[in-house]
Amino acid sequence: MEFVTEQISDFTDFTRGKQLADLLQHQYGVVLKIWVSGDGKHIALCIGTKERHGELLTFDRICNSGLLQPPTYLDRSLQQPSGSVGLADLLYLQDRNGFQWAALVLQNGRVEFWKCKDGMSTWELMHTCELCNSLRGRVTSVCTNGTIIVWCEERPATSTNSVSSVCRYCICKRSLELSQYGVTLGGLKIVLHDCPSYRLFFNVASEGVFMVPAASAPGTVSGLLLIWLPKEDILSVSAPSHGLIHSQKLTIGGSDFKTVVLRSIGLLSFTGIHEIHNVALSSCGRLLLMDKSGRLSIVYPTGTQTQICHLEASKALGTKVSMQALDSLLALFFDRVLYLVNLNTGKLVQKNVLTVDELIFLDCFGGRDISFLGKNGIYMVKRATGPKNYGQHYVNNAELSLEEMIFEEACSYYQRRSLSGTRLTVEKLKKEGTFQAPIMLSTVLQNYLKHKRVKGLGQEPCSKLLSIMVDELQSYSSLEELKSCVVNANESDITSFCEELVDQELGRLLRSDIDRGNLVYLNMIFCTFPREAWKAVKSNLQLQSNGAGSLSARATSDVWKTVVGQGDIASQESLVNGVFPVFELICHSLYRFRPKWLPKFVTLTQQHICGSWNYGSKDRPDRIPLYKRALSVLPKREYNSTTTLEVSEMEVELLLCSQRPKAVMQAIKILIDLKKWSRVIEVAQTCSQISPLLRKDIFTFLLTEVSQHRNLDSYSDQLWALCPEDMSAPEIINIILKNISSSNQPLLPFPVRNEDQLSIGLLSPLLIAAFKQRSMLCDQYAATLESPSFPPPTPPRDHCIIPRTCTEPALHVLIQQEILPRTTSLPDIKTDSAL
Repeated sequence: MEFVTEQISDFTDFTRGKQLADLLQHQYGVVLKIWVSGDGKHIALCIGTKERHGELLTFDRICNSGLLQPPTYLDRSLQQPSGSVGLADLLYLQDRNGFQWAALVLQNGRVEFWKCKDGMSTWELMHTCELCNSLRGRVTSVCTNGTIIVWCEERPATSTNSVSSVCRYCICKRSLELSQYGVTLGGLKIVLHDCPSYRLFFNVASEGVFMVPAASAPGTVSGLLLIWLPKEDILSVSAPSHGLIHSQKLTIGGSDFKTVVLRSIGLLSFTGIHEIHNVALSSCGRLLLMDKSGRLSIVYPTGTQTQICHLEASKALGTKVSMQALDSLLALFFDRVLYLVNLNTGKLVQKNVLTVDELIFLDCFGGRDISFLGKNGIYMVKRATGPKNYGQHYVNNAELSLEEMIFEEACSYYQRRSLSGTRLTVEKLKKEGTFQAPIMLSTVLQNYLKHKRVKGLGQEPCSKLLSIMVDELQSYSSLEELKSCVVNANESDITSFCEELVDQELGRLLRSDIDRGNLVYLNMIFCTFPREAWKAVKSNLQLQSNGAGSLSARATSDVWKTVVGQGDIASQESLVNGVFPVFELICHSLYRFRPKWLPKFVTLTQQHICGSWNYGSKDRPDRIPLYKRALSVLPKREYNSTTTLEVSEMEVELLLCSQRPKAVMQAIKILIDLKKWSRVIEVAQTCSQISPLLRKDIFTFLLTEVSQHRNLDSYSDQLWALCPEDMSAPEIINIILKNISSSNQPLLPFPVRNEDQLSIGLLSPLLIAAFKQRSMLCDQYAATLESPSFPPPTPPRDHCIIPRTCTEPALHVLIQQEILPRTTSLPDIKTDSAL
């Protein structure tokens, strides 16, 4: 699906539109903050200069009937004789009758409610009141849904303690009612006592308030999000890295912040490292959150979170990031690029380069499209209605191509299931009319394309079947549209079109049953478009590397089955015609373009196939381990080659990621051949924790190496620590004597010292430790045998018949209630049938 950016206003339809454009282009003054009403008809700017510390200017859209009288603006100076009065926020509201209101909330707690007359750009002051009960209170953040106004209030510190100075804020609320007679505010209620500073966002859709820690919040709680549902009066605690932690119902007099976070005190040390970089309230009522690692997530009113994508931190954190979401589309803007991402899959749909440095996303007009405010006007991101510059010629070609595709697929399907050796062609399928399914599908396709070209046709034929197949038809139609774009594109656009085409083709193949023909086609794609195929793999599997060094993916289990499947198309055929399974193709692409991800991808694939289905089932005894399949794509090691070292290191990583004993031992042997002794000890220490048997094999193998050369002498302490507890000193000596290198020197009374010989001084710590460990075990056995209670006395053998509680539940109840003795047998009880 293609999206286009359309300008819907150039500010000429606003009052003082020229001044508004000049302000947004920074021709004079500095714009500190911008507010836009939900319907896009009112814009407010807070500007500041060296001469004037703050000024509020408003601009209103001119109605169709024009201005009947001179407009009255909300302009006001924030400079007072006593000093500058900060503006906490400006809230645009709407009453039940549809009239537009504006609430100017100052930092000192004063609120001014203004009403805009219908059809005119005239504002009238309706009410002035104080939010805070205390004159020393200060409002830092405020939000409302039209019926409740919630704010974060800073109160004077009561002590010099640093903790109390930070947690001197509280979350308060008042009921709000707008009517034609004025404004009615309810009594003040404290929701949360003694908390750090929070930024508030009101989710109108779910009637929930998101509380995001401000920059001044202490590090221990800077990663805790609070979500308050006013109707249920439930407060949920969530963390960017853990999701929902717990929920609780608030007390009548308000809850204390320390009591709320007491249950999550164990997670504070972990959540503090995930600092929040930017947040935004989407038009669908969910909170968009991006942390400083570049991870973008959606926070739901229930406290649960879903990770959408992961941006490069070096690009995203260096500039301001603007975000907005609607339905299944997410819009991101930073570094002059507008990114459109699918919320369901996390895939990048489209990106557009803009000429503005900053923009502000607005509440979507009518809830259909995403819109934003730029320095030259208001723009809307809309779905393209159809292909450009192709017209009816494209539609006819797409219809013919898709219809031909249906019959070709039907031929392949019926040919595989036919008992006759006669070749089935598309012409025979169309003329004979034996099989009605492809004819019916082509009719459905014609109706779909006809309905797509002409709107408002009414009830089309096969409407139920069309509703079931609409997703597949739309996918195939978009693919044909893209193919036409590739054919008719110029040289500058051919690269981007090819990337999109390969991405869609790979996604289609991974979500379908790959037969022999599709596998050959997939091999051709990877061979012809290697770089585009790698990008398509990364996009469809949504491969992302997190900060911990591991790899993550968001593909479905069916896609993973397709990836690891086709393992029986083995080496014999691949040597003849070069057709490789999907897993080998992806591994080869990873080794070529991102080699460090290859072992992580093998580990990730093992985790998915172990958690979703039995990879090594009995009906497939010839399953090849994934690490061996990944090893098959590596080039062969050649002596005196510059790539030998890289290939060997990759072999070691692939062998280790399997965690199989034979593979681990093979990896250690390769490292010894490469003479990487520190790496050998590191691998030995890590893999010895897998199992005791593997630990003994590793120690025995390395002990033979110690007996033959002196390269591991400097790591003797780490090596002796790997000695198993059940290995005795005679066993160690026997292993050394069997593998010690023979000396060809003559027997002399005083032989010349050979530096390669093993000395008893090197082995003495190991032998002493093994002797002590053996002595301790023997002492434990001796203490057990010499114990006066050995053997233990024979327990009394009383005759006890256990009642059959499973077959006689009523009897079990009687025994539990101690009505019958526990030694009562069933034959002693007469049942009704016996009577």
